Amino acid sequence: MPQAEVTKKSELENLLEKHTSGEKLTSYEYKRAHKLIGTPEYSAEICGFCRGPDKKLAIYDTGLCQEHATYALVRGK
Repeated sequence: MPQAEVTKKSELENLLEKHTSGEKLTSYEYKRAHKLIGTPEYSAEICGFCRGPDKKLAIYDTGLCQEHATYALVRGK
């Protein structure tokens, strides 16, 4: 039986998941997430939330561009 490929989530993905699930981030985690968003590694994916012709590349493995990742961090959504 073939095994499913297991992909390791990025640190930013883990922090955003924790935050959007209603769990509070520590001050260190919140600052770390901001730093990761501010100095991103771009993926080949397009942001899943960008609309129109100005779609941006997603960062890390989040499926979000810098703007939408910041929104998710600040709003917790």
